[in-house]
Amino acid sequence: MAARVCPRCGSSRVRKHGKVLTQKGTVQRFRCLLCGHVWQRPLIRSVSEDLIEAVLEMLRAFVRDMDNGRGLKEAGWVPFDDDTLRRLGETGLCEVDYENRVARIDLHCKLPEDLASTDEGALFLDYLNALRVLETIKETMHDRGKYRKAIVEGLQRMLQTAHYSFWEEKEGAMPPEVRQAILNPQRIRVIRDSARLLVKELLEALWEPTQQVPWQEESLIKSFGKVVSTNDYLNVKEALGWNRIVMFFKKKKEFSSLIESLGLIWYADKMIEREGIEHLGARVLVLERVINKDVPERLESMLSELYDFISESGWGVDWSGVFRLPY
Repeated sequence: MAARVCPRCGSSRVRKHGKVLTQKGTVQRFRCLLCGHVWQRPLIRSVSEDLIEAVLEMLRAFVRDMDNGRGLKEAGWVPFDDDTLRRLGETGLCEVDYENRVARIDLHCKLPEDLASTDEGALFLDYLNALRVLETIKETMHDRGKYRKAIVEGLQRMLQTAHYSFWEEKEGAMPPEVRQAILNPQRIRVIRDSARLLVKELLEALWEPTQQVPWQEESLIKSFGKVVSTNDYLNVKEALGWNRIVMFFKKKKEFSSLIESLGLIWYADKMIEREGIEHLGARVLVLERVINKDVPERLESMLSELYDFISESGWGVDWSGVFRLPY
């Protein structure tokens, strides 16, 4: 069975150091007899005290293996003696391989609250949530309607979180009305509030009418009017040169699939946030599975052609801050 060890020096010379009541409940404090380090963790009652460290070690092993890129079937297995294996099997929390004398946390069991509230449990659950996100995305890709809506949501998030910076090759190249629009302190809010309509115009240029998502035009315009005026929206479109952007993608149909890929990637990013996944390894797991290997290279090529296209005006937006990956 795994021994309780100090997180600072790794010593197993550890003693309990009292209990403390916090806003999240009672926590057990520990003190290392070697280095004097004191730490705490939630009080665990769902498994017997002499199995707690074994369970925590299995949680740590799963996270460690996933961080290191091991496959799901191989991740999290820890060797134990026969008696410990038997007792772990009786908890209902573990998968036990008696032949190889190893066990791991059952990925399909509901982790008790006290274990879920530990650092080890939180990281473990981040990975399980990441795997569920990937399964949802996989299902979405096989449903035409859900897929189209996911692209819309993703592109909308991309535009809403974008960094918009404007440039001009020489002073005075930018029309006065455009300059006035981008100097408006509210321009970023207006752009973000306009994102859904901007996405709508872009996708209508890329998708055939039979492929399009039902936009619910009336409710879309009604809700839009509450946050930004039509005049502000037209100024934003002019400042962004959005009509030219739409024209570019209409001409360059080869980039249609890339725009869809970006939409799906940003939809995945939205789901990561919605599920509260914080561990970097779990976030990367989702994004790496969704981002095709050729996307970065294709994105670079697209931005290069887009810049050549818009530079004819002598001014424009740095679209590398808009059409981008979420990291």
